[in-house]
Amino acid sequence: MIRSIWKKHFFYQISSVVFLFLAISWALFALIDYTNRSAAFHSYHFSFQEIGLYYLFLFLQKIEILLPFAILIGSIKTLVSLNTKNELLALLAAGFSLRYLMRPLLLFIFLMITAVYINFEWGYPYAMRQIHLLEDSHFQEKKDDKQPIKQALLEDGSLLLFHHFNTADLQFNEAYWIKSIDSIYRIRKFHPYALPPYGEQVDHFERNAKGELLLDPTTQNVLSQIKINPEDLIQQIFEPKEQPLSNLFEMLGNSKYTKDRKALITTALLHKLTLPWLCLIVFLLPAPFCLKFTRHLNAFLIYILSTFTLVAFYLILNALTTLSNYQVSSPWLAILIPYAILGIISAYQYKRLDTK
Repeated sequence: MIRSIWKKHFFYQISSVVFLFLAISWALFALIDYTNRSAAFHSYHFSFQEIGLYYLFLFLQKIEILLPFAILIGSIKTLVSLNTKNELLALLAAGFSLRYLMRPLLLFIFLMITAVYINFEWGYPYAMRQIHLLEDSHFQEKKDDKQPIKQALLEDGSLLLFHHFNTADLQFNEAYWIKSIDSIYRIRKFHPYALPPYGEQVDHFERNAKGELLLDPTTQNVLSQIKINPEDLIQQIFEPKEQPLSNLFEMLGNSKYTKDRKALITTALLHKLTLPWLCLIVFLLPAPFCLKFTRHLNAFLIYILSTFTLVAFYLILNALTTLSNYQVSSPWLAILIPYAILGIISAYQYKRLDTK
């Protein structure tokens, strides 16, 4: 009975602080962001339901950043509180080891790690699709001018270049179908999921005997020959970082992607596989300092140094991710080395708990 009480108490302490931090931080973010976007929401006729869903999906997108900070603050608050109130000392005097006392807290951490993996597989990809859908439904005219040129390799080996894919209308805007080096279609609006596929305002350029690409007015809007695999096309339309983990594993083994695309896929996959473990790292790193038995425990200094370390890690990781995406560095080195360094330090910190 005693064991059950203290375990529940420890679990409740850390979970309440973590969820409170998430709720407050996201409420502040949503309030500030809504203040900046309120005019746009009104101009583009967003309903209250759509605004609420928009910020819910943004939360699923940003949770990978917010959760490690929440666990860091919750861990320090819980461990310092248990230490200064002599609750840990009483349980240690009862014969429990310090590592054993950490089990309820570690259980909560591993539940959060599992939640992040679930979010990466289902929540995050769905949220990104819905964010694109809401933005395409209301901000389309504003978005089109800012989109870079993208490409998709079709089943027959031909190439599709496009300016933007409108998820609301399931159409490409400003697309070029490069059927071959001698035959190119310019399509103002291309509907790939219609049966058969068709386009609006289609211009066909064909190479003549002199090697010149000239407009052929007799073969406009002939797009039924395009061979499209809907699932494969979706994987190429959206960025690798927006794909589920299962899709990234599948895409990594596909040999048809270019070297540039493979770098993006590998980086996104390694990022999603390693980031959840940051929740465990931010718990273990400050733990020995929070559990130090002393009359003057400087909790404020622990908060400041731990938060600064996490922010610095995110900045370094973001820079290395950019280098990896542009193939300046290997994704395996850029993503894994920072986590390996923090992992080794965290393992050492966990080992130190035996000496406390």
